[in-house]
Amino acid sequence: MSKLPDQYYLYALAILAVILALSVILNVFRGKKLKKLKKEISTNKRQLSSKLFELEIFNNLAQKGYSINVNEVLDTFINRLDSQNQLKYCVASYILLDNGKALFRAHLKEGVSKEYISDIKSKMLESIKLVSPTAFTSRILEENITGAKINDLSKLSVSTFFNVPLEVSGDFFGVFTISGHNSNSFSEEDINIVYEIFNNAMKAIANLGDLIGHEKGKLQVMVDSMYDGVIMIDKNFRVLVVNPASYKLMGMEQNLNLNIFDVFDYFSGTFSLEEKLAKVFATGKVESVSELKIGDKYYEIVVIPVKANEDIIGGGILIHDQSEEMELRKLRQDFTAMMVHELRSPLTVIKGTSDLLIKEYKNLNSEQVNTFIVQIKDSAIALLGIVNELLDASKIEAGKVELFKKQGDINKIINDEFNYYYNLARDKGINFSFDLDLSIQKFYFDEQKIKQVLNNLLSNAIKFTDPGGTLVIVSKNYGSYIGISVNDSGKGVPDEVKELLFQKFVQARESDKSNEQGTGLGLVICKGIVEAHGGRIWIEDNVPKGAKFIFTLPSV
Repeated sequence: MSKLPDQYYLYALAILAVILALSVILNVFRGKKLKKLKKEISTNKRQLSSKLFELEIFNNLAQKGYSINVNEVLDTFINRLDSQNQLKYCVASYILLDNGKALFRAHLKEGVSKEYISDIKSKMLESIKLVSPTAFTSRILEENITGAKINDLSKLSVSTFFNVPLEVSGDFFGVFTISGHNSNSFSEEDINIVYEIFNNAMKAIANLGDLIGHEKGKLQVMVDSMYDGVIMIDKNFRVLVVNPASYKLMGMEQNLNLNIFDVFDYFSGTFSLEEKLAKVFATGKVESVSELKIGDKYYEIVVIPVKANEDIIGGGILIHDQSEEMELRKLRQDFTAMMVHELRSPLTVIKGTSDLLIKEYKNLNSEQVNTFIVQIKDSAIALLGIVNELLDASKIEAGKVELFKKQGDINKIINDEFNYYYNLARDKGINFSFDLDLSIQKFYFDEQKIKQVLNNLLSNAIKFTDPGGTLVIVSKNYGSYIGISVNDSGKGVPDEVKELLFQKFVQARESDKSNEQGTGLGLVICKGIVEAHGGRIWIEDNVPKGAKFIFTLPSV
């Protein structure tokens, strides 16, 4: 075996040297990178811990809602400090100032002597004097020591401490202090973390204060936009809040100098609001009075106590206009009376005729019997019609109108209805005619339901048109929809009734004949049927007199 030249050994040694150098460099690089990574992890861990600390403070604020209590925020801070192992403190304490008075709390992580507590308290008061000489007080009205027990045998003394001034929106109200018995208890980083957390916590309190102001503004806007009147007073009967609705309901112009006696005077002729308020302040219970008539209006007045921590600090007066409710109640009562009348008539005929048939059957000939049976049948049909109207109105109110659409000729339906009512109109001396648009093509609709609408409108028109009057039914093609109108020269409909016309219990016009009143549900049913088709129905004044009922149906 031949011997390798020396230069090959030199090459090998050089390569090994390079590899070793690279290895050393790589290890050094890895070491630095690992050291940097450990430092970043440590920093991130501390930052995460401080952020968790902040989060707990903010959660505490959130749980308190709008009841901002700085004591509770500071107490949460102190309690959380126990889990901050990197902060080797001995006592955490704070002094809060309020109008020259002071509250002192100290939380002992270790048992210290009274001298230690007295020393830290003196240092805190001295720092307060330096920051705000006018806020300085040497009198501690309330003192609260928590945590470890006081140990008078302890030789620990205050070796190091740092203060955090408590300030919100420029207002100084105290100091927070963390102290230790070792000179190296706190690092600069520890101090910076505490300062940062407190700054953020104080900002949160300030922001929450701003939020309360904002919410107060929103509440004021809400109160101002309420339909009901709202008046707030304190226990000295000073008016604090009056919304625009209160002035409107009492018929007063808005006045910044409104006093409670103006309100007392408005209600004085009907009841004593002053007595109600006095009773509420004495008992703490809500007082109310309803259906209070003043002029042509009806009111409900509710007086409520306003409390803070169970103490009555004022009262609220709510003024609700019951006029529409009373009108609706009257309409319901009228409807009930109307329905009793409508049902009683056919039932009376059925009962009277059937009684007569039972008693006199042997004495009646077949023609008389047949006449009485027809009367019973006609009355039963009338009764069934009333029941069907009630059922239809109930379905419409529940949004359960069923349509069975098929392609049909609306002009033919109108012509059939014209022929059906022609003799009735002629017998009453009414000039009845129609004007049909022949360009209308067949389209899909529920023929029976539309017949029901036309029946109601035509029967009403004939009922409320005097002899010698006119009645015209018109169809018109508008492209994507068709319009149908029933125009009469009757008594017309008052403007104040038009708005309520298609509501339950409302009669459009009064008939001269009591037996022609009807249930007041016909137009409600018409509206439900037309809207179920996707159309509209409304009323206009006919010229020169009378009413024009118009409804549309989509034809595409």
